[in-house]
Amino acid sequence: MAIDNINTTDNLNAGRVKLNEAIDQANTVQDQLDTIVIASGTSDAETIQARGGEALLYNRLDKVDTQLAQIPQQINDAVEPKAGKVYVDQQIANVASGSPKGSYETLTDLETAFPTGTTGIYVVTADGEWYYWNDPSWVSGGVYQTTQWLNTTTTQNEVWSVI
Repeated sequence: MAIDNINTTDNLNAGRVKLNEAIDQANTVQDQLDTIVIASGTSDAETIQARGGEALLYNRLDKVDTQLAQIPQQINDAVEPKAGKVYVDQQIANVASGSPKGSYETLTDLETAFPTGTTGIYVVTADGEWYYWNDPSWVSGGVYQTTQWLNTTTTQNEVWSVI
């Protein structure tokens, strides 16, 4: 059965009807070809093996195409949790020099001075720790120039003090 082409004078519905008829006819022809290939038993062993368990080779190829189409999203999903270059560069800039830009009595004082953050590190004297901005908050980088070894014992059990 011949199907009419879509004409420039056809409205959208007439064009849709013609497209659907063409798709239905193509599916019918494909079904007939599938039946002929399966029924004839003339497929060679290599083609049968290439089907990978599918009834027809194109079914397997369609499945592989679908899997390949999903790979970019799988890569994005795997990479997304990792830190981006801009984030890493910002973090390095925040602590790059290693020298404090200033000191504050408490963390609250630091947060009041820079509520939206700034680059560099700042020492809080109340806890002796250095802080850097990691949006949206100030984060402790640990004890700054620790004095935790003021009184300790050496491996020979000799007491010593830092003066």
